[in-house]
Amino acid sequence: MSETVSENPKILRIRHADGVVELQFDLNEKNIFNEEAFLSFSKHLIEIGQDKEIRAVLLSSASEEYFSNGLDPNMFVDRDFQHIHRAVDIILQSTLELLRLPQPIVAAVGGHCMGAGAVFALFSEYRLMSAKKGRIGFPEIRIGLSFPAGAATLLAELVGPKAARDLLFDGTPLKAEQARTLGLVDEVCSSAELMPAALKLATSLAKKPPMALQAIKLALKQRARIYMEDRMHDDRDWLVRTIHSKHGQEGFRSILENRRPVFE
Repeated sequence: MSETVSENPKILRIRHADGVVELQFDLNEKNIFNEEAFLSFSKHLIEIGQDKEIRAVLLSSASEEYFSNGLDPNMFVDRDFQHIHRAVDIILQSTLELLRLPQPIVAAVGGHCMGAGAVFALFSEYRLMSAKKGRIGFPEIRIGLSFPAGAATLLAELVGPKAARDLLFDGTPLKAEQARTLGLVDEVCSSAELMPAALKLATSLAKKPPMALQAIKLALKQRARIYMEDRMHDDRDWLVRTIHSKHGQEGFRSILENRRPVFE
């Protein structure tokens, strides 16, 4: 049994039984995030983090084709330096709020999960992925962007330094079984089984002692969180510079024009 307790045009907050809350992305066809979506996401996360009745969080998508395809290129193409700076601030703050969330997170990755979407999954405690739909990956290098330090640290802890290097330097997305073999995904499910399995896992977490569970999560994530907070200025600087550069502009423009980027 579930109840939609908070709804807006972008993200649904669905309250399930046993202290589980689901944040369901319903942004657009590919669930790409713009400034408004990131601000909405941050608001949900802050409110959830302050709600003592919520014991576990489930991230999902209303689309079976896209969990999230990352950033909206329109935030950046032909924008001035100040606009890009403001947008990057919003993005980094939102991802930091996700990393700070005290409750454990289960990501139900149905469909493509790329860039910022893959970072959302990475920052979750558990990742379940649909077997036949979509890919997961970090394609930032393929469109001329840097990658945040906190996310890179967690990725290296999860899959190992060598595999993290290869994923970030190459940017090739992975199929579900490839991601599971590498350790990026915990479980691969059929499309029909994905949400029931993810909800079952979130419910099992919600039934554990909340203070102890949150303390364990803090211990596991503390190094990455502190590193991300310490590196926030540098991460912002690199992202703004690479997005504003001719290669970053070409990368995002190529997405809008549905072609491969040409880096000269």
